[in-house]
Amino acid sequence: MIAMTESGSPTQPSPSAPDNQGAPWLRPDLVAPWWEIGVAGAIFIGNFTYTSIQAAMMGSSQRFLSLLFSNRHMLVACARESLFLAVFFAFLHYRGWKIADLRIKATWWSSLQGILLYLPTSIGRSCSVLGIIVLLYYLQTKYRYFLPFLLSFAPHEQPDVSNLSWPVLFVAVILNAFYEELICTGYLFNQFAAKRGPLFALLLLDLVRMSYHTYQGPVNVLGVGVIFLIYGAWYWWTRNLWSLIVAHAFVDLVSFGALKIMVEQLHPHHA
Repeated sequence: MIAMTESGSPTQPSPSAPDNQGAPWLRPDLVAPWWEIGVAGAIFIGNFTYTSIQAAMMGSSQRFLSLLFSNRHMLVACARESLFLAVFFAFLHYRGWKIADLRIKATWWSSLQGILLYLPTSIGRSCSVLGIIVLLYYLQTKYRYFLPFLLSFAPHEQPDVSNLSWPVLFVAVILNAFYEELICTGYLFNQFAAKRGPLFALLLLDLVRMSYHTYQGPVNVLGVGVIFLIYGAWYWWTRNLWSLIVAHAFVDLVSFGALKIMVEQLHPHHA
C-alpha cells in the first residue's frame, strides 16, 4: 500500500539507550515547518478530536461508546481510518519518507515488550484514576454541593448497546493501533522532538492524544494521559514503534474485550 523503498535510508541506531541518545530524530530534509505539522495533525486527527470533544461537552459520551459496540459503526470507523491511512502514506511518500524513517522494527522481543507494557500502563492508569476519585471524595466531604454539581454534567448511561463481533473487534483494534501510533508517534513525536527535543514532544503529544479521548470523561481521560506518557517515554528510550503498536492493540483488545463480555452478561439479548 505504500510505495516507499529502503534505498537511501540512514543507518538506524540500535535499540539500546546510549546509541539512541546521540542519534537525530529525523533526517534534516524530513523536518517540516510548524504550519505543515499543524495541517497534517488537523487532517489526520482533527476530526477525531472534534468528535470526541463534542461528545464529551454534549453529555453524550456513553452514547458515543455504545455506538462503538456495533459492527456497523466499528466497520465505518475502520473504513475511515483506512482511507486516512492511505492518504497519510501518500503524504509521507511525497515528502520523501522511507520505511526505515518510521522505525518499525518488528521482532519477537519487541512484540513481547509491547505486551509487557500492559502492566505499567494499567498500574499507572489505575493509580491516577484512583487518586482523582480520592480527590473528588475529599472535595465532596468538604464542599457537599460539589459532587451534585459535577454529576450534573455527567452523561446519562445508555442501557442498550448493539452487537459487536469478535472478528470485527480484532480488526478494529489492530487497525486503530497502527493508525494512532504511525501518525502520533511515528510522525508527530519525531517532528516535535526534531524541532524542540523529546521532552517537549512527550508533553505536547500527550495533550494531543488526550484531546481525542475526551469522550471517555474527565476522570478516565487523565488515566489515558498516563498511558500515553508511558508510551512516549518508552519510544524516547527505544525508538522502536513496533512495541507501541503491539502495546496499543493489546490494551485496546483487553479493554474492549472485557467490556464486551460484561455487556453481554448484563444484556444477553444483544450478544
